[in-house]
Amino acid sequence: MNTGEVVVRPIKTGEGQTEYTPVGHTVNLASRMQSLANAGAIVISDSTRSLVEGYFALRAMGPTRLKGLNESVRVYEVAGLGPLRTRLERSAGRGLSKFVGRSKEREIFRLAAQLAKSGSGQLIALVAEPGVGKSRLVFEFKAEAGGDWTVLEASSVSHGKGSSYLPVIELLHGYFGIAKGDDPATRRDRIAKRIADLDTSFEAALPYLYALLEVEDDKERLAGMDPQLRRSRTLDAVVRLLLSEASRRPLILVVEDLHWLDDESQALLDLLVEQMTNERILLLVNYRPEYGLRWGDKPCCHLLRLEPLEQDSADEMLSAILGESIDLLPLKQLIIETTEGTPFFMEETVQALFDEGALSRSDGTVMLVKPLASLRIPPTVQTILAARIDRLRADEKNLLQTLAVLGREFDLSLARAVAGRSEDELERLIANLQLGEFVYEQPSISDIEYIFKHALTQEVAYTSILVERRKQLHEDVARAIEGLYPASLDDFSQTWRNTTRAAPIRQRPSNI
Repeated sequence: MNTGEVVVRPIKTGEGQTEYTPVGHTVNLASRMQSLANAGAIVISDSTRSLVEGYFALRAMGPTRLKGLNESVRVYEVAGLGPLRTRLERSAGRGLSKFVGRSKEREIFRLAAQLAKSGSGQLIALVAEPGVGKSRLVFEFKAEAGGDWTVLEASSVSHGKGSSYLPVIELLHGYFGIAKGDDPATRRDRIAKRIADLDTSFEAALPYLYALLEVEDDKERLAGMDPQLRRSRTLDAVVRLLLSEASRRPLILVVEDLHWLDDESQALLDLLVEQMTNERILLLVNYRPEYGLRWGDKPCCHLLRLEPLEQDSADEMLSAILGESIDLLPLKQLIIETTEGTPFFMEETVQALFDEGALSRSDGTVMLVKPLASLRIPPTVQTILAARIDRLRADEKNLLQTLAVLGREFDLSLARAVAGRSEDELERLIANLQLGEFVYEQPSISDIEYIFKHALTQEVAYTSILVERRKQLHEDVARAIEGLYPASLDDFSQTWRNTTRAAPIRQRPSNI
């Protein structure tokens, strides 16, 4: 395995179908590394290691020479799973940054917890873009909640929509103390013991829990049952289990990343929300804006939309990481402006600056040792933004890339002149990009104006355009400016150069 940017090219097959192949240095290096792996083994490059370290156990194979490359590459063999599961755990491993702001949200958490503990079930739904701090807010609340609660946690994963009950199984593993390597007999014993301590009238529901948690005898016994009946009884069994636990001790239930939730897990949460009104349950969920929350009209639901940090909070967070040196003030301001105060983006940017040697620490003091213009977007941040852009429809993605050439801010008239689309189509596509929170309309005394939500979004969209098309778009924009602003070409072209100039913290030039 190797990680990096590639160009994906379409190839027409003989049957009239289109296949796609990635090309470039990243692919070539992965292909050459394949010869280093023994049968059944996984070998990764240093660029992949930097992204997965902690999630997997790795064994260094040292610098290795590969055919066709002038320099040796550092290679690692994947030895097994590591101790980490989430991005927050990885951040905790290297030291969490100072938790700042969020006083209003923390107060809502405290009040909801009091209501839930008194027997009025509560639901807090956090919605935000990636990196704003949904998981961190929940993490800090759990630390404050104390030991009076049973806490159960689960999270959906991006590849989990096709795997039924995936977060539910994770949650139950934690509740029953089941490890992935436990054999069926051990699983059965642990489930039975916990249920016996909880509720002796639970016998009829046990086979459904056994089957869900891969106790083979019960799984095979239920295989012939009507699927809908089995699904209904399985959901009832899990919900009954959670309600029984809440009657014994107040329960905090955390389910993260609902936007990746599978249908069965969604059905379970729907059933639980309907039945938890008079229970000692505090249900905490989070999700990205593309997910449609079903419970927003419930009296027990508190819908919280997290925004990036305000200037003062963002500055406090960076000062805790970098110190109070006056020499770093321009860097701090640059990071805040470029990341729009998104905590994860700020953390990853600082970490990337240390990793590439742009920042150094001596006797507890942090110093910038490289010019600002040489800095770059961390791969993790770029990947998050690029993935969102890639999920757009082709016409929406093409327009977003075109708008990125216009600059961070742009007029509708200029977009209309360059996009080459009908008025209705352009209006529809821009409306979709607004719904996806890529661009916002902003007040203007003359023409309609828009702005990219994040400077980094504009940067990633811009750098994703292949060079040939980018040149053509620049030419199209120049012609449009000449046609729309003939009386003020000097002023406008200077503004355009400033707004389309790549942000100082930017991606390294591609090798492809």
